[in-house]
Amino acid sequence: MLMEQNWRYRLTDFDRAVFDRAVFDALLPAEHPLRDMLERILWEEFTPILEGYYSPDRGQPAIKLLIILKLEFLRYVYRLSDRQVVDRGGTDVLFRYFL
Repeated sequence: MLMEQNWRYRLTDFDRAVFDRAVFDALLPAEHPLRDMLERILWEEFTPILEGYYSPDRGQPAIKLLIILKLEFLRYVYRLSDRQVVDRGGTDVLFRYFL
């Protein structure tokens, strides 16, 4: 079942208040490959393709499909386990910015 869950893997209001754009720019290197990939890859174009693989009325609500794709991308690039990439997605500033 597809359901928008805004609270998962998104910048919260707290994140936006504490880590506004200037803080992210100060914390994250401008030339980091993840920042480059976030800008160059048209991530939103994957959403219609991915939605075809999920039933809107069966099972538990799914995490936003684009977030899952980005998590898999991070897992592959950084050679992390599923658990490691999810943990880092909640704590690593660069991962949070990317997601």
